[in-house]
Amino acid sequence: MPCLLNCRDLKNRLLLVALGLILGTRGGSSAETIKADSLNWCGTQKKFDDELRVLGLGAASAAYACPEYGPCDNPDTRDGWIPDPGAPITRVRLAIHVLANSDGSSPFTTPASVQNAVNLINQHYAPSRIQFDHVFDQVNFTEWRLLSEYEIDNMKTYSAFDATRWLNVWVTSVDYGYSFGTFPFSSDALGPTGGIVLGHFHWGGNFSTFAHEIGHCLGLWHTFHGVTEVNRCGPCYEFVGAANRDVLGDMCEDTPPTNVWYECNSATGVDSCTGQPWGFTQPENIMGYTPSSCRTMFTPQQQARMRCWIDDKLSGWISGVLIQADTLFGPAPLGVNITALTFRQVNSWSWDMGDQTIINLSAASHTYAQPGMYTVGVAIQTPDGPFSDTRPDLVWAYADTVALVTGAIVPEEPVRVDISVRNFVPMSELLIPITWTAGNSLRLDSISTAGLRGETFDTRSLVHVNNTLRQATLLLVPDNDGQTLLPPDYGPVAALYFTPQEALRDTTSIAVTSYDSYAPFFATPVGLYQPSLLAGEVYVRGCCRDRVGDANNSGDDEPTVGDVAAIIDMLYINGTAVDCMAEADVNQSGGPDPSVEDITVGDVSALIDYLFITGPSLGLPDCL
Repeated sequence: MPCLLNCRDLKNRLLLVALGLILGTRGGSSAETIKADSLNWCGTQKKFDDELRVLGLGAASAAYACPEYGPCDNPDTRDGWIPDPGAPITRVRLAIHVLANSDGSSPFTTPASVQNAVNLINQHYAPSRIQFDHVFDQVNFTEWRLLSEYEIDNMKTYSAFDATRWLNVWVTSVDYGYSFGTFPFSSDALGPTGGIVLGHFHWGGNFSTFAHEIGHCLGLWHTFHGVTEVNRCGPCYEFVGAANRDVLGDMCEDTPPTNVWYECNSATGVDSCTGQPWGFTQPENIMGYTPSSCRTMFTPQQQARMRCWIDDKLSGWISGVLIQADTLFGPAPLGVNITALTFRQVNSWSWDMGDQTIINLSAASHTYAQPGMYTVGVAIQTPDGPFSDTRPDLVWAYADTVALVTGAIVPEEPVRVDISVRNFVPMSELLIPITWTAGNSLRLDSISTAGLRGETFDTRSLVHVNNTLRQATLLLVPDNDGQTLLPPDYGPVAALYFTPQEALRDTTSIAVTSYDSYAPFFATPVGLYQPSLLAGEVYVRGCCRDRVGDANNSGDDEPTVGDVAAIIDMLYINGTAVDCMAEADVNQSGGPDPSVEDITVGDVSALIDYLFITGPSLGLPDCL
């Protein structure tokens, strides 16, 4: 029967259930501590039901018939995949994303713990002749360190590896009460919002809950699906003594019908549709809800369903070779050493380092001279055919700077100083402490990101200001949808606005620098570092800061007849000195520090000559 859903192409997102369905108990250490209702610690079925409602197909848990979602629901097709003990092992790629704070602190778990988890699920899956290769990916994003219901899809979209090639798994603290996977017949299975979310209450122990959620991703229903999650006593109901249980409930005849059950013994009571006792209900099955310590096995038909779905919908997840490097991060030039894992006999290797460098060795050693993000790929030739792996943006080499752009003070106007950032990798947080000198007694009043690169950031604030000590710290953080990281580019991210507290006469130096507990840093999704720091200054406009000739201190870069009038007024009318002698000394007769005596009719002649006779071809000296 054809697949009911267009499993590869539909991109509809799941409706989120009401908060009343979310389990109130959040802090349990394992599934057996969470017993509020029958759908309280695995949300896979609930998510799938919500998806079907969005698509107008009704909920699977209310189905009056047992729909087929692909060829692996056919018992004859399925049974062809029951593995012999010596069957070749199918290896599946896992990308395990571990959430941490934006500054890289408090990762939810460690690479060693993740390796232990994979070792344990490989024990669970060994009889199925399925094993898992994994990479560890730390996602630094404070907003998702405690994940809410409504942040799930944004987090996944932001951090997922290519879901056509990887089963993505996210390990984080969650403020809802369940973990969940994604069925292979879901429209999201091969998209960024598929995969598994493992909550804090399911990380640890023997990891049978991890194995349980992987089972869903490989096509398995709950063992109680035929009783609890379908219309009671309807055509899909798997009642005690039912014939042809291959096409009822969880579509595996070798998993006995059962009510949802939380103990290590078989369910007690009777089937209300037949009055028959449940009898043996296989409490050791990984796809049940018995305590995690009890769940240890899959049946042969469950094993076959998983192997069939891998071959049918999930073949892109099969691993023949796996690049074995965490994200490589550091300042350019950046030297890296990268290896690959394969259990096959390799005849030849070819590494594409992402910068037009090809290496034909089993391991790649390379230096990236230029900053940027680089995608690394490897291809192998084996007696079983070619295999390849690609890690987008595996290498992050940075040479980033933050600079305070030199600015000029205009009388009776706020002083604006732009903070410019040149970044070669995406930024997830920027902390920029600044100090300034006493010149002009500047007071920092506010910041603005309007029209600048930081405009889309959710947090744009001065987290500390002390105008007496002339210190302030700016924090920029994107919003929690993961779409507003600061992309690689150059330009102002924010503007500082100062007010002079006395006459404008001196130069104020401004620097990005550490003070007290504040230190400059840039946070990226993969690492934390300090950029190169470039200081700026604020000066009084004029006084040899703009082109010589702005005698009236109007701020114009090019002299005008008003500047001629200002010098004539000083020399022949009221004798009022111009604001800046260096600008009025157009012919520079007074050297670098002219006095009133150096302003003469010669300067008037030089300006008139520039404006009306020889013109711009002569130009004026620039004493910046």
